[in-house]
Amino acid sequence: MSTNSKPITRRRCLTILGAALITPSALLPKPAQSKPIQHISWHGILMGAKASITLATENKAHAKTTLTKLLEEAEKLESYFSLYQKNSLINQLNRKSTLENPPKEFKELIEQSQHFAKLTNGAFDPTIQPLFMAYKNLSSAIPKNDLANHHTVKQARELINWQAIKCEANKISFEKQDMSITLNGIAQGYITDKAVKILKENGFENTLVNFGEYHGLGSKTPNSSDRWMIQLGQPTKTNPSPELWPLQNNALAASSQNGYKFENAPSLHHMLDPKSGANQKAWQEIYVLAKSATTADAASTALFASTPEVVNTIARNLKIQKALLIKSDGSKLYL
Repeated sequence: MSTNSKPITRRRCLTILGAALITPSALLPKPAQSKPIQHISWHGILMGAKASITLATENKAHAKTTLTKLLEEAEKLESYFSLYQKNSLINQLNRKSTLENPPKEFKELIEQSQHFAKLTNGAFDPTIQPLFMAYKNLSSAIPKNDLANHHTVKQARELINWQAIKCEANKISFEKQDMSITLNGIAQGYITDKAVKILKENGFENTLVNFGEYHGLGSKTPNSSDRWMIQLGQPTKTNPSPELWPLQNNALAASSQNGYKFENAPSLHHMLDPKSGANQKAWQEIYVLAKSATTADAASTALFASTPEVVNTIARNLKIQKALLIKSDGSKLYL
């Protein structure tokens, strides 16, 4: 099983307005003994996408300790879920079709993926990876857009079945030979939620974390109503003023057809429908607001693979708070 060589950047259409400051409420300066706020930042790559955190604190040592702990956890989880790391657990599972004694987080995310697959009637399906790789390999060798009827694509479609992932107490395995999975449609949200959990446990209650998805807690400044504001997309001629959505104790995820285009097949993008084996033509971009980044991440993936007739049902089943679906003609649908 080959890993993806080119990162999929489907969430780069989100932009934070203002600096991403994370302030530990437990360490706020007391009125009688105010201390200067200091800033420390981290910038890097997580799951093939740019990520960053900036902390504002009066206790720099505590902030650095927390940031180190958070990044160690994020790097550990990336080594489980990343298709870009040759020896990650997901690549080991894909190569061998079985994984003995998986860590609890890996098993948890597989089970959550199956849960979302069930709630979306298969619109979200982690076993879509063989189809992605079939298109990727074919498009680099065959310079044409119509690949859906190629026998390799047809064979890959036969491997898509989230129910064929078998989760046992001490083993994860595939019931079909040559199956493989991707967690790219949910892992960034999952890691984002884990990071927020660590921050909360260490006294940080006014936070914004960007690990490919945004998860905001509290407000930009303590004891204020100044919420985190996220811009949906970049200004264009047809949309010079993109919408701004506030975040406060919830998460925002996005999917875009421009995140990855297959080589020599510019009309084909990576947001594939597990059922049809092709792209849904209805959507350009989708934005989802939900209680957790994991849910928002999975929902944006599932909605992009769905027809307009079923998106309301999916949104209701996943209990999302709000969604904006930008259609191919530029019109907007709100859920």
